[in-house]
Amino acid sequence: MKINILSILSISLLGSVLSTAQASPSVVGQLEIGRYLGTWYEIASVKPPFQQGCACVTAEYALNEDQSVQVINSCRQGGSKGEVFSVKGVALPTEDPAKFIVSFAGPVPVEANYWVVDLDEDYGWAVVSGPTYTPFWILSRTPSLDPVRFEDIRGRLGERGFDLSALVPTLQEGCWAAGQQQAW
Repeated sequence: MKINILSILSISLLGSVLSTAQASPSVVGQLEIGRYLGTWYEIASVKPPFQQGCACVTAEYALNEDQSVQVINSCRQGGSKGEVFSVKGVALPTEDPAKFIVSFAGPVPVEANYWVVDLDEDYGWAVVSGPTYTPFWILSRTPSLDPVRFEDIRGRLGERGFDLSALVPTLQEGCWAAGQQQAW
């Protein structure tokens, strides 16, 4: 049997890829949708391309009559005084209460693409991802998060295999007037 160097390199590369491939992240064991509804502020994220340049990022969730969830994602392009962009969509529940099929326009995905992978027991913060480890978002009920709590969340994500090297803080300062959620 003749084995050439290309075969050895191919087998070696395949083994390397397989050994570094990650399974999907685990989701929270329990999610009470009624407690999850409302406004969330993006604290930091590994941003997908469509969200580049966004500041003042929020997600608002409200229950529809059919038990689906209305989703309104908003941001200001280029900074806290930039033009507001919003997109409205729907989140469909799945058999797993921590996974949703979210669609904004076009065809509805066939698999859950919104996974709640970590959640404060008081629903004060959450981490959302999907079936892969990126992108992901750290969300809070308030426009800022205690730095100690933020570092704790980062540590939890790092221990679970999330790549934190591309995690970028989201500008929330100067986005709202005192006492107002969204003054745009």
